[in-house]
Amino acid sequence: MPRKKLTRQKRRNNIRHRRAAAEPEVRALINDLRQQWEELDRIERGEKLRKLIARGCSTRGLAEALGISATGIRRYMTLAALPERLREAVRAGSSAKKILTMKAQADREHKRRERIALDARTGELSDELADEILEFCRTVRGVPETPIAEYDLPTVLNQCRNHLRGSIPSDLRAFKFPKKRGLKQRFQATRPEEEKDEVWIGHRGRWLANLIISEAPESSIWEEGIEKAEKRAKELRPKPRGSLVQRVMKEAKRKLEISDAPLARRY
Repeated sequence: MPRKKLTRQKRRNNIRHRRAAAEPEVRALINDLRQQWEELDRIERGEKLRKLIARGCSTRGLAEALGISATGIRRYMTLAALPERLREAVRAGSSAKKILTMKAQADREHKRRERIALDARTGELSDELADEILEFCRTVRGVPETPIAEYDLPTVLNQCRNHLRGSIPSDLRAFKFPKKRGLKQRFQATRPEEEKDEVWIGHRGRWLANLIISEAPESSIWEEGIEKAEKRAKELRPKPRGSLVQRVMKEAKRKLEISDAPLARRY
């Protein structure tokens, strides 16, 4: 079976972990944790794992050294990072899964409010979304296959709004993208299946709605981003070839050639 290629970042983490684990003090901490694992509670395990991560160890490297999944190690560290009140609840026997679920929901809500406040203050997120909508209309390396012209943009955006607002029943799906995933890969990932007898504008509206809900699930941000893209529809006009000076000289040359040409023969 061929070995799976590691990304550059994973290779760096692997090298960093090996260097850290080679230090006598870190090696001793890993050995002590392995021997005391069954005696420690979940919070204590997480605290010791966090110390090893701070010393340069990686989650994947610790998973191999301790014979535990990387997901389990991350869960222990998350429990150790909880406020003291919640840590005591876990020690008392409360469901760790339920507590982590509540924390994840609270974190998502906090992040949502921060994003809405940031866009209300700077317009940064809706500007980025408008840029992405226009790039979608221009197509990136053939994805989508054909561009959306200036005169078609309002119709596509209206279709998109109706899907996002729920006016048209649809199975919108939000995707999670890695930070470094390019526009072409994002466009490909969010493409929905074409329905029978569906017109291309309707399909593009659904496609764009999938993309937008993945990038900005907050309604205030995507509403603003769509409106900004609509106001910038002129950017989709075909650009004339050559500079202004070149076009003026070409037109002057054409007129000169016409004036010097012999008169057309009458029949």
